[in-house]
Amino acid sequence: MPDDTTEQRVPLHGLRAFVLYSNAPVAGIAVAFMLGTYAWLGLPLDGPLLVLATCGAFLVYQADRVLHVPPEDVINQPERRAWSQRHRGATWSLTAVALVGALLAMPFLRGPTLLLGAGLAGLSLLYVAPLLPGQRRLKGVWFLKPLAIAAAWAVGGVVAPVLEAGKSVTLAVVTLAGARLLFVLPNALLADWPDRTGDRRAGLGTPALRFSQSTIQRLGLLSLAGSAGLLAVSGVLLRVGWLLAVDGVGLALMGWAVLRAPRASRWFYGVTLDAIVAWPGVTWGVVVLGELV
Repeated sequence: MPDDTTEQRVPLHGLRAFVLYSNAPVAGIAVAFMLGTYAWLGLPLDGPLLVLATCGAFLVYQADRVLHVPPEDVINQPERRAWSQRHRGATWSLTAVALVGALLAMPFLRGPTLLLGAGLAGLSLLYVAPLLPGQRRLKGVWFLKPLAIAAAWAVGGVVAPVLEAGKSVTLAVVTLAGARLLFVLPNALLADWPDRTGDRRAGLGTPALRFSQSTIQRLGLLSLAGSAGLLAVSGVLLRVGWLLAVDGVGLALMGWAVLRAPRASRWFYGVTLDAIVAWPGVTWGVVVLGELV
């Protein structure tokens, strides 16, 4: 497969550069993703957990992309690296705020939730640092990288609210978590496509280096079909099947992204593709609006 990428690399400035390079949007996406769980399961919102989700997600991505620049990003993301160096004050200020926010939220959370958070933090460490046998990073194992990303989002976004509410992890919770995993998985599969050159030179084995565009697209669409099926099962078990119609729009948007990806820009991969993951927040908004009306 050739080294050239299909996206246009145009340096951005101002607000667009902040959105693309700062990792700040990840915080909002994590909260919106978690809000979908509250909608589906009818749980009361938990402020400290939402704060931890906001800060924790940002810190994980900040550590991987900015605080410790991986060798592949020297080639794949020179614009983000340059932006971070020019805006060190903002970079470190955001990091400090997120760290303080996470620490302040922790004392208000239940033990099982903190244990789950510690497990996700350990997974993130394996993802960033060469701690696997042979000095490998988890992100260097091609089939584990997308699964680990999708699983972390699904477990953190679905199981954590359940544990914090003191509820049991039922079959409905498992199917909802599975649906969310399969919803995020196409994002994880697609994200590496514009980074093939740097990933190859860094010795990483990503799906983008192993499969063709059409194969990745088929895997993404198959994953979304599985997500829809599991959401349908969750709807039956939880007796909120009508929510599938709302979440289905998010699945359709991700399906559009899967088909659009080969012709897309860096903005698409860095912002649009991630923003679709926030769609469960719309589902929560619809539920809240329905209760008010």
